[in-house]
Amino acid sequence: MSWIALFLGLILTSAGGVAVFYSVDLLPTELGVVYATCGAIGISGGFITIAIGLLIRRIDALRHFLRRNDARGPRNAPSR
Repeated sequence: MSWIALFLGLILTSAGGVAVFYSVDLLPTELGVVYATCGAIGISGGFITIAIGLLIRRIDALRHFLRRNDARGPRNAPSR
């Protein structure tokens, strides 16, 4: 699941970068401003999606760690 979010984030970031690149020549026109705005939104959305993908990976690692420790049982159980 995390790989899908990372891949989509990279695609969104690169598409936003391409939109900003193509808007440089058109900036004096309204269409250039729209391209630049949409590109900036795409880049920031891509970075957020990448961060969410990395967060998913960390949460999965934490879940696996906790499940592994639960299977072993409590380490410092008091003996009676």
